[in-house]
Amino acid sequence: MAGAELVQSIAEAYVGPAKVQRLLFIAEHSAELRQPALRLALTELSASLNTALYSDVIDKRLAGACAELGIVRNAAWVEATDRRAQQQVDKIEHDLSAAKTSLNKEAIRSCHNQLGDLHAERGDYGAALKSYVRARDYCTTTQHVVGMCLNVVKMSVLLGNYTHVLTYVAKAEQAADAAEPQLLGQLRACAGLAQLESSKYKLAAKKLAECASEAGSAELVLPRDIALCGGLCALAALSRAELRKSVLESAPFRALLDGVPRLRDAINAFHAARYADCLRELEALKPELLLEPFLHSHVDRLCAQVRTKALVSHFLPYRTVSMAAMAAAFSTDLPALEQELVALITDGTISARIDTAAGVLYAQRAEGRAASFRKAARMGDEYAHEAKALLLRVNLLRADLVVRRDDQHGHGGGAQAGSVGRQRGFAI
Repeated sequence: MAGAELVQSIAEAYVGPAKVQRLLFIAEHSAELRQPALRLALTELSASLNTALYSDVIDKRLAGACAELGIVRNAAWVEATDRRAQQQVDKIEHDLSAAKTSLNKEAIRSCHNQLGDLHAERGDYGAALKSYVRARDYCTTTQHVVGMCLNVVKMSVLLGNYTHVLTYVAKAEQAADAAEPQLLGQLRACAGLAQLESSKYKLAAKKLAECASEAGSAELVLPRDIALCGGLCALAALSRAELRKSVLESAPFRALLDGVPRLRDAINAFHAARYADCLRELEALKPELLLEPFLHSHVDRLCAQVRTKALVSHFLPYRTVSMAAMAAAFSTDLPALEQELVALITDGTISARIDTAAGVLYAQRAEGRAASFRKAARMGDEYAHEAKALLLRVNLLRADLVVRRDDQHGHGGGAQAGSVGRQRGFAI
């Protein structure tokens, strides 16, 4: 997807804080897309109550870009919006106080949720999280519990507190009805993002691969973003059999991958052992991957893991491999390939040796038969040693060669044992 199309698609598909955060992320990480993304983000902020972020973007965060565009802070709008927001807070807190006085649990829960929504719109996600958590004690139905958990999960993702995400996803999954696939899909997507943030790529891939198109949410993450995160994690962390089972044979996740043709083609190419095609598609997709907030800090590591996995998979079936043929298969030159292989051999990823003169990579595999014989011999030696020690102990006990403590004087037991031994004809 072209850069301008990506910015426009985000502006049309996302709503609320997620939309603003993504547009600002693009403005900060792409010089080419900075101006259009910044304009859209400020337009969205101007229609919200988030005056703190609006002021921060113009005065500090992207002050240079705003100056180039001739954008200045609208102090009158900020003051009026703050006043209006405070009036709404006062009204909700008054309603909350009245509800507590009348002991109306439903009204109390509703007021806490309204406060959470208002704080979220103001950009105070910590205060919003506290309000949503306070609503927990007043939930009277399963739907209320699940809704509370989802609100907490969304705020935790926006705050980057992924421990809270996994905790409340587990609570929501226990309470959620299995007949609500959209809700369960959103929970799995959030759990997958939490595992991705913790660099647990295999767990992230498996969680995200369970998602279907209905798992997307305009308030947090879209189906295309689930496909990007889940597909790349699966390509980097899952074995070939797991990749086939969890991705290629999963109709719901394949439907998500159809929204990202390059990633779908890369996964198909890897599974078909067309590693050069896979890496080429991945390299072409990399600029878009770097503009995905959940993936940005992991892209280089994941792409390196995919390349390493491809090198190992290509070499694994053979005893000897021509490095020239291997370089051609990976669309690289011989010196660069040799450096990669040296690094993999050094860290133990590949058990092999390189014949630089002949340009051949030789596999070093332990002989199973010899290893079995060595193991059997070692076990025999250990058994013989234990048997001799046991026989020695038995003979010492039979000869009464035991050192006993004299309870009255605290010594003399050794002499007693030696005397008994000499009487029975044993040399001491």
